[in-house]
Amino acid sequence: MTDISSSARFERQVLLLGEEGQAAIMSSTAHVDGPDPADVIAVRYARRAGFAKIAPKPDATPAEAADLLEASAVILAGARAALREILRALPDQESRG
Repeated sequence: MTDISSSARFERQVLLLGEEGQAAIMSSTAHVDGPDPADVIAVRYARRAGFAKIAPKPDATPAEAADLLEASAVILAGARAALREILRALPDQESRG
């Protein structure tokens, strides 16, 4: 096992979670592996976080799937609002000419 206190790889996580928190991650299994593109990203993050194992994710129940869909809609709405403000802050296309 990697020595947490001497590993620059986990330095920021240790600042946030403490050595105990990072040790817990390093001895845990992340159930994130699956066929979707989002799963591929989740696996990458889990590996970089230092999880001991990556395992297939359990199938979501219909209620969990509905909650995920609702949460995704909220996140999308927030992203759209931020993009709207970014675009509002930019000068008009005509004045860039």
